Amino acid sequence: MSLESQFVEALSGLLYTAATAGIAVITPKIKNFIHAHTQEKTAAVASNAIDGLAKIADSVVADFNQRIVTDIKAKQAWSPEFAEQVKKDAMAAVKSQGSSFIQLLNKTEADVEPLISTLIEHAVSKGK
Repeated sequence: MSLESQFVEALSGLLYTAATAGIAVITPKIKNFIHAHTQEKTAAVASNAIDGLAKIADSVVADFNQRIVTDIKAKQAWSPEFAEQVKKDAMAAVKSQGSSFIQLLNKTEADVEPLISTLIEHAVSKGK
């Protein structure tokens, strides 16, 4: 066997070892980068979805105040039971209008029901 052949064999063995070690070192770093980037992206999507639901809740509350609540209060027919029904109707309206945002939030394992309830209550308090 010639000297060049022996050199190529030795070099290929070193190259194989270096490539294997490099892959072993780089693979966890790539996985960590992908995991961190995915969490960042998921957080951004969730934030945008919450902002969208908040805007919908604001508009639903404004609409309900204008069409229903003001009229009932003027007739002095406002009651806790009626308030509860209005809130249920508002939640249904937000769910209907924000279904695409809710689908995004469901992918993040967020609990959407309490979130919508809180957004509605916040919109009501802003309107006072």
